Amino acid sequence: MAKKLTHPSPKVIETYEMLRSGKPVTVDSMVSRLGCKTGTLMVHICQLRGHFAANIKNERNGRKVISYLLVNPSEVAPYMVSKAKKTKASKVAKVAVVKTKSTVSRKKIGGEVPTIDSEYDITEISDLDLTDLKLQLGHGRSRLI
Repeated sequence: MAKKLTHPSPKVIETYEMLRSGKPVTVDSMVSRLGCKTGTLMVHICQLRGHFAANIKNERNGRKVISYLLVNPSEVAPYMVSKAKKTKASKVAKVAVVKTKSTVSRKKIGGEVPTIDSEYDITEISDLDLTDLKLQLGHGRSRLI
């Protein structure tokens, strides 16, 4: 069995408000007032019938429904209370805290900037040399193919 709704949607409440007079209400007037399609109106009617025990009769012309009539508006009325909206707590503004780094001065030894001695020479190679090295190592495409 499907779960029963405890609070109707605003459109279902509006549908109930149109039907609670006890007089037949045409489908066209309901669709125009709700601003929805006929299929959506049928969903609201089915919710009233299934979840809120509404006894709704329909007047037909052949297969087409012309109007709806709510037979027991007093029994459905207690269910037509919208859910109370939650109020949002106000947010406390956060203050940006700027963290500063303290600088430490270091004494230079002998007043010279140390350099790293390298036993390897740095040389530039051409693209042709690079591709030859790649071919010797087994990477890349050969030029003969």
